[in-house]
Amino acid sequence: MNNTNWVKDSHRVLLLSSLCLVLYLPALGNRDLWGSVETEYAQVAREALHSTSWGWLVPHFNGDLYNEKPPLYFWLIALTSLPVGDVTEFTARLPSALAALGTVIVVYFLGKALLNERAGLLASLILLSSPGFFKSACMVRIDMPVAFFFTLSLASFYMGLVTGGRGTLQRAPTSSRRWLFLLGWFSAALSCLVKGPVYPLIIALTLSSYIILSRRDRALALSLKDRPEGLSLRLGALVFFGTMGLWCIPVYFKAGSYLKGLFGWGVWYLKGEEYHVESFYFYLPQFLVSMAPWSIFIPLALYSYCKGTGERGQGIGKPLSLFPVTWLLLGLVAFSLLSTKHSRYILFLYPAGALMVAQMWEGYWAKGPPLWSWQKCLPVLIIATLAGVAVALFAGGRLPYPALGLSLVVVGMLIALYLAYRASQVKLLFGVILLVLSVYQAIYYQFLLPLQNDVNSDRPLCQKLLGIMEPGAKWAVYKYYRPAFTYYTHTFPDNIGMEEQLTALLSSREKVYCLLGEADYRGLGSLAYKVAEIPNPREKGPPSFVLVSNRP
Repeated sequence: MNNTNWVKDSHRVLLLSSLCLVLYLPALGNRDLWGSVETEYAQVAREALHSTSWGWLVPHFNGDLYNEKPPLYFWLIALTSLPVGDVTEFTARLPSALAALGTVIVVYFLGKALLNERAGLLASLILLSSPGFFKSACMVRIDMPVAFFFTLSLASFYMGLVTGGRGTLQRAPTSSRRWLFLLGWFSAALSCLVKGPVYPLIIALTLSSYIILSRRDRALALSLKDRPEGLSLRLGALVFFGTMGLWCIPVYFKAGSYLKGLFGWGVWYLKGEEYHVESFYFYLPQFLVSMAPWSIFIPLALYSYCKGTGERGQGIGKPLSLFPVTWLLLGLVAFSLLSTKHSRYILFLYPAGALMVAQMWEGYWAKGPPLWSWQKCLPVLIIATLAGVAVALFAGGRLPYPALGLSLVVVGMLIALYLAYRASQVKLLFGVILLVLSVYQAIYYQFLLPLQNDVNSDRPLCQKLLGIMEPGAKWAVYKYYRPAFTYYTHTFPDNIGMEEQLTALLSSREKVYCLLGEADYRGLGSLAYKVAEIPNPREKGPPSFVLVSNRP
């Protein structure tokens, strides 16, 4: 890479980094941790942060072993929380935002290798503004680091095999290929340490499928034929299993039962007999909605690939466009075969979709006429900004006369887009979509979503409990336990769900408390004394909780 290219790349990386930080960071600490996932992961990280001896090696939750996930994501949260001494809302969400930033930057370099610098930049902008990606970047989500390590692994392997430039195909230098391959193996191991072995398996399937389908690619054939020393499967396997072994071997000797439990949980999870069971076709509409409106262009990109147009006009062969296509389709099929499904599980496919859409836009971008003067562009951009504000207010339930207001903005937006389309203003069209998405999501996540904190947070309930119970009192939750009860009280309540356990608790000689629903309280009789009645701020659970004790 010459100095000019390095300077251009550094400028684009700085631009993308600044945009991600401006959009994501303000939305990290402006509300409490919501739901079970955010508070659960934050509490696991907190127990790792405050653990002693070997406690950091094996995840714990509520004082017990936590064998649902490997430890790497919780280490990342603990690491970002280390400067402040505790896991806060901001530090718990920060790894997701940084992983999103890393994924955006990797996609830029992968898009550059697939086609050119402009395609990489367009793909990065598409990715960082996609609604599903934006949402996960601002939440405690384990799937965002998975997406980063998965994308980094695939990008490293691809760029180690084939490097593309405008109108050219060439192999990467031997020394660069060696380090790229090793980075690919290392990243695959990290994806496994975040969520499990299914992701390295999909990486292997994607690469092998791409190699088989791209057997006519001259550069790829030379790359496979002339493999430099150090790129053998044995060295790669050593890096992969060595990285895994740095954690697995100490765990095996210190807490072997944890590994057995982790494996058992993974088997149960893959069977998915009772957990997030959905139909085979669940992921396709979820993916299209989560990447809207960019996903509208994915069928066009597939059509363009099948017809062999666009890329050939740039001198680039079809195998270059095949890589993200293989990545997306194989990942969708693989995860659709699993009965356990959730929309966030396919976050690692968003970079593939962004790369496909970017290649299509790049073809039109290169052939489009010059951009309008700023006098013509300014009204369109103003309308786009207003449209983004209106969509944010509509999504947040704050738009006066929502149907009428949104309709007027949409009509104005469509008129402006139509005029730009008739004039073949591809650059302006892309900028309008990006601006609408950015304005909408920035306003919604930074200002409107926090307004829902009162109905989504368990912090007020936990603060009331702490104000009633004596410091250090033993307490439990009957049937309605939430991870927030541990996170926001800084205590370890017992989670009980059987009447025998409740009876045993209330028969204790020491003073204990128990939080339960109104209906369960009425069935206790004289076993407990009512201490307080606390309204439930969330929809799930009883209308009100009752705190009882075995002592008056």
